[in-house]
Amino acid sequence: ISAMVGGLYAPGDERRDAGFSIFYMGINVGGFLAPLVTGFLAQSDTFKNWLSANGFDPADSWHWGFAAAGVGMTLGLIAYLMQAKRLEHVGRTPAEAAGSWGTSILVIAGTLGVLGLTVLSDDPRFHWLRAAFIVIPVAAIVWYAMRGDIDGQRLAAIFVFFIAAMVFWAIFEQAGITIALFGQDLTRNDAFGFPFPAAWFQSLNSLFVIILAPLFALAWLRLGRHQPSSPAKFAFGLFFLGLSFLLMVPAAMLTAEGRVSPLWLVGLFFLQTVGELLLSPVGLSTMTRLAPPHLVGLVLGVWFLAAAWGNKLAGILGSGYSSTDPDALAVFFLQQAAMVGIATLALLLLVPWLKQLMGEVR
Repeated sequence: ISAMVGGLYAPGDERRDAGFSIFYMGINVGGFLAPLVTGFLAQSDTFKNWLSANGFDPADSWHWGFAAAGVGMTLGLIAYLMQAKRLEHVGRTPAEAAGSWGTSILVIAGTLGVLGLTVLSDDPRFHWLRAAFIVIPVAAIVWYAMRGDIDGQRLAAIFVFFIAAMVFWAIFEQAGITIALFGQDLTRNDAFGFPFPAAWFQSLNSLFVIILAPLFALAWLRLGRHQPSSPAKFAFGLFFLGLSFLLMVPAAMLTAEGRVSPLWLVGLFFLQTVGELLLSPVGLSTMTRLAPPHLVGLVLGVWFLAAAWGNKLAGILGSGYSSTDPDALAVFFLQQAAMVGIATLALLLLVPWLKQLMGEVR
């Protein structure tokens, strides 16, 4: 779908970043509703009481939450199919070439083979397959980048963006791990006297995306060719992410006195969302501009692989979290901010070189 959004714009169209910001807002409409619906179904005493009153086991409340997610995905697919004709001109395949059926069969067979190997990788003897699935696509990008021509230079820039995005997601995805625990164990879960499930904090990010994405889109449209370059936007995105964790240092210290105000998490998610809108939709847009036409799928796959690696690193980094020692918790948040700060400075130093690699692409 991201590749199709990129196909809506001609090369050099300054509206591309704005378009991806609106696309990103659409994604987050679902992201905003999902924690509210699934959190209510999974954790709400009201819903559990309803289950009991109607002969259902309240212990199965989480199953209802997951079922709601499946229903939402199905409705999304139906909505797409109903409007598919509007996108017939996007991503059209070239005229059928000789051997295209044979190529299609090989692709299908290869896909089925990869799926089979993915299942097989659950066996401890074949864990190396997981590493191979991660390393091979990135290695392909590096191999193409070593060619030295204009496409190779742009792929080298893509690799740097990949590293920056991986660092970003490794810290950002603490929202679903350590920040979720902070919200559950150390934050007052009430607003204006009304209690709410801790899972609802996860909707703040999507809510801020919905509010801010149109403003960012408008800013990119108004600035046109005067808007910051993509590398600069990436650096600013990392900066705001680091600032969000710096904000949590005093919040961690205040937990020594008991649960803290939910406004701390509101501030964190606001700053993180500003950073996200400077990096994630801009990254999608930049990948579609930099990727050679025959490698758009691979490049976007590697871009999303950065999020996968980031999630893995988030789990590793999250192991240092402690909700029982305010001082240790403050140090933990400071460490996350420091890591992002170092990445921000490194990327700022690389901005001139990256702009040179990107050529006419901004």
